[in-house]
Amino acid sequence: MFRRLIVLVPVLALAVSVFAYPSVDTNPNNVQPNRWTSQLGAARARAGQLGLPMLVMCIDTVTCGNCGNWDSWVLKNAAWPAFLAQYPMMLVMLDRSSLSSTSWNTLTQPYRGAGGSLTFPTAAVHAPSGQKLGQFNYGMGNGYFRTPGFMNKILSYTLPYYGPGTIGLSPTAQSVAEDAGEVTVTVTRTDGSAGAQSFSYATVDDTAKAGTDYTATSGTLTWGDKDTSAKSFTVPLINNGRWTAPTQRVFTVTIARVAGDAELGTAEQTVTIYEAEPYLPGTIGFSADFAQVPEGSVYTGTVSRTGGAVGAAGVTVTAPEGYTVTPRLLEWGDGDSADKLFTVSGIDTTPQYDARTFTLELALDSGQVALGTDAQTVQVLDQLVSATFETYVAGRPVYEHLAQAGGLWFYNDAIDALRTEPLNNSERAVLVWTAPAAGRLAFTWGQTGTGTLLVEVVDVDGSLTLTESETNNTVAVYAGDEVRWTATGHSDEYVAYVTDLGWEPLVAPTAAAGLAPTDGRLLQIDDVRADVSLVDLAWQAGAENPADAVQCLFAGAAADALVEVVPAGGVVVSGLNAVDEGIVDLTEAQGWVYWRVDTQVTADLGTVSVQGPAWRFAVVDVPMFQAGTPGEGQVWTTYLKAGVSLPLAADSTTPVTYTATGLPAGMMIDQRTGTISGTPKRSGVYAVTVRATNQAGSKDLRFVISVQPLPDFVRGVKMQGLLLEPTETPSTEQAYEGVVVGTVTFQASSSGKLRARTEVGGKRQSLTGTWGVDGLDANRLTGVLDNRAGDTMELVLTADGILRGVYNNGMLVLARAFDPADAPVYQGFYTVALPTHVLATASAAIDNRPEGYGYLTLTVRRNGQVKYAGQLADGQRLNGTSALMAFSGAEMRAMGYDVVGNGSFAVFPLYKTLYGRRGHAAAMVWIEPHEQMNVADNLVWIENTRWHYPGKSTSMKNDGFLAVFEWDPKPVAPVFGQAHICGAFFAKQQDFTAPYDGAQFHVADQALPVTVTKKALSLERRNDLSATLKTSSSSGLLSGSFKQETPGARRASTLKFKGILVNLQGLGLGFGAYQEPDPETGAYRLNRSKAVSID
Repeated sequence: MFRRLIVLVPVLALAVSVFAYPSVDTNPNNVQPNRWTSQLGAARARAGQLGLPMLVMCIDTVTCGNCGNWDSWVLKNAAWPAFLAQYPMMLVMLDRSSLSSTSWNTLTQPYRGAGGSLTFPTAAVHAPSGQKLGQFNYGMGNGYFRTPGFMNKILSYTLPYYGPGTIGLSPTAQSVAEDAGEVTVTVTRTDGSAGAQSFSYATVDDTAKAGTDYTATSGTLTWGDKDTSAKSFTVPLINNGRWTAPTQRVFTVTIARVAGDAELGTAEQTVTIYEAEPYLPGTIGFSADFAQVPEGSVYTGTVSRTGGAVGAAGVTVTAPEGYTVTPRLLEWGDGDSADKLFTVSGIDTTPQYDARTFTLELALDSGQVALGTDAQTVQVLDQLVSATFETYVAGRPVYEHLAQAGGLWFYNDAIDALRTEPLNNSERAVLVWTAPAAGRLAFTWGQTGTGTLLVEVVDVDGSLTLTESETNNTVAVYAGDEVRWTATGHSDEYVAYVTDLGWEPLVAPTAAAGLAPTDGRLLQIDDVRADVSLVDLAWQAGAENPADAVQCLFAGAAADALVEVVPAGGVVVSGLNAVDEGIVDLTEAQGWVYWRVDTQVTADLGTVSVQGPAWRFAVVDVPMFQAGTPGEGQVWTTYLKAGVSLPLAADSTTPVTYTATGLPAGMMIDQRTGTISGTPKRSGVYAVTVRATNQAGSKDLRFVISVQPLPDFVRGVKMQGLLLEPTETPSTEQAYEGVVVGTVTFQASSSGKLRARTEVGGKRQSLTGTWGVDGLDANRLTGVLDNRAGDTMELVLTADGILRGVYNNGMLVLARAFDPADAPVYQGFYTVALPTHVLATASAAIDNRPEGYGYLTLTVRRNGQVKYAGQLADGQRLNGTSALMAFSGAEMRAMGYDVVGNGSFAVFPLYKTLYGRRGHAAAMVWIEPHEQMNVADNLVWIENTRWHYPGKSTSMKNDGFLAVFEWDPKPVAPVFGQAHICGAFFAKQQDFTAPYDGAQFHVADQALPVTVTKKALSLERRNDLSATLKTSSSSGLLSGSFKQETPGARRASTLKFKGILVNLQGLGLGFGAYQEPDPETGAYRLNRSKAVSID
């Protein structure tokens, strides 16, 4: 349940501490082999990933003695870690005592027998796939839960899974549409993971053919040692875009072992490709409306039938005069969707450059098909054309930004350049390159014949012309600029060419790394005077820039008014000092300084630069408001009838004076400290300006104050809580670890008046006060209360309804009102045992340590009120009332408790002055629900306890002692801040049959069998001690007597005992005490507490 919890269940001879078991991890993201976890789902997934078996243990670390035997016989045996090292597995421990009833029932369902029964402990073994291989329990023989029987039983299920495993295709068959693009084939490794393995794979034709229906694929898959991951590969599919018979075509995939010793599983998978095209006559047309053919060759064309292949069909192909088409008639049979080819001859070679085209036409000859593309233009490429312009530039770096106007450029590999067709009679060919960014473009250009080639850079402002000719040149461009080559022919077959394009982008500096001073930094002038390196200007230049790129520095008092700064050395480099370069003047603070660095490069034609971002820093000597003050324009919420305190201090090297305008009535600012304080008198929204002024100037801070009525979470509040012992450093935010020293009742009226009543050491005090708002958090109100006696209480109430505080400079306050809606989770009757552990005695000579048990009955009512009644181990009555405080799991964690989940928890303070107000008993009593709507599973814990017995009288103080309510042996961890299970819900008219079956009654070092009926526990009439036992199934109380021989006495003494029955999740227990006269105390006639118990 809690941080600092030690779960010590008092089952006497059967008592088992949870710390006897190995630690169990609860983090689902930290599940590892050979480490116990409670996360069943995460462990199952991890087992599948690693190919390891999984062991699941169903136990109860609190009530199950046989589980403790298994822990001792197996888990603490040195053979267990050695076994796991040889046979690793995932380990899951499902502990009923640490799970809610809902979680327990859900997680253990697969392991229950007929009727839902489950024997403790139960072990279940799973394969890596998650399949349950088998289970066994303690009832089948305790040899299964000893060493080596436990390990051998596990191996009987898991041994096959520690081999190399089986590798096979999964599944054995699959289907895919031909237009799916590819099919994925998966190969798995199961039932083992030892050793490295290699398996080859390959495709094999059947009715589906490689190259027609799919692409032949082969390769090798490998697994490392302990690798159980599935491997996959893809087989590309070929879609011909037409209906093809047969409509389902099959190929197979096979695998074979190459290396390793894994078994071969499914070695062959059948893949069926099904037709994706419709069953229609379809459409017949040219495969493209444009084609190219080199002159002097025969053109081969393609006519396709797509969208179906039902029925026979035919078309004719015609060409212009002088060209011959063979065959002229193309025919398809029913179901035929294959492409049909034809040739065109008569494409002669001409001696001169001759660009020409001809057109082919298609006509329907027979069948019900539709005509698709019925005309095709064929361009005849001159012998000089190695590649068309579009083919050459597509996807080629730098060239991909080229475009042409007029279609007169092509690529010729003899000169490795883009060139024009012969240009005459003022024909023009234009080539355009568009810059993707700022930078420098390099190229080579030239011309032959009579004509002109004009190179210009065209931008938004016009154009710049490059006057050099037939040489290597560079041009500077910005993003979107066009570099344009315009060739104009006059005569003599003029030709222009362009080649060797190279691109150098220009990158501006960024603030990603290395910037100094950091953007927006404020520097006090005295700091800069003491260390001028504070204004060293550092930046990181673009790594991709040309080697001859230069940096240019600009600075000024505004981002739009920067001027270039030329360093004394003439070169701008990172690290220049702003003082040395005259940017910062140390004679006075100059405020904001803006600066930027541009990058520039020069080309044959023009210069290009990229502008860096504008950065800024300030050299100041004016006040600067500290962090934690309202931001510019921020709304600060405060409340009527609540005092406020908001410090607005500003940093300054000289004294500061503060003024404010717009403050609500009732609030003022301290001119020396800048703290706004007071109590606002009217609600509303107020625009406030606070000015901090020193000898150098002023700084304004503008924000909004919203004054509202007191929020609901502080109006009309009434709650009860507890006080904990003083600590060295009391705080309203610290964990609640001290001893309970008193109680507190708190009330806040709708008018904002606060009242608290405390009881400490039998003394009661009243305090009064008012609310306050301290800082900017509107969901957190503070209160200061005091009285004439000098007592003080500082409180914080947050919107979640939790009241925290410090009383009299030390004692911690914790209170919360109980919501009746939470009552069903806790309402009912509980029985609680009060064990005793003595910390110190008033006299070492007197053995006054109580050996018996005190007890309480708790009645939790619907309004959260708790009535408790019982007695301490010495017979002192302990009766009183208190009130529950309920917390969620998240709230518990925020208070310092280590709880899992977001269930609810409730606590009430038990504090009672005793022995004529000379002593007391105190504790924090927790009720923990396992199921939110089933109180039958609720447990009672106690912590932060104290029992002070001052002695029989003021003259018999040596008999006193100081104790806590804890089980023996004393925990190793610190006494206080430990919580112990001490009780549980008690169903009135409880059935004793199952919980107390086989129970024994222990008294005076003797054990007597208990007679168990449904409504009562009793002892045999004739027993060695003449003992009697009476119990109540309604109250859980027990009582009785027995006879004890007293040395020197003529007859045996009759001693009476009282106690309580505790049904701890199905385990029936009993605890009580009797008072035995102490003969060594003489006339004082003192009694000593002795124990009675049932287990």
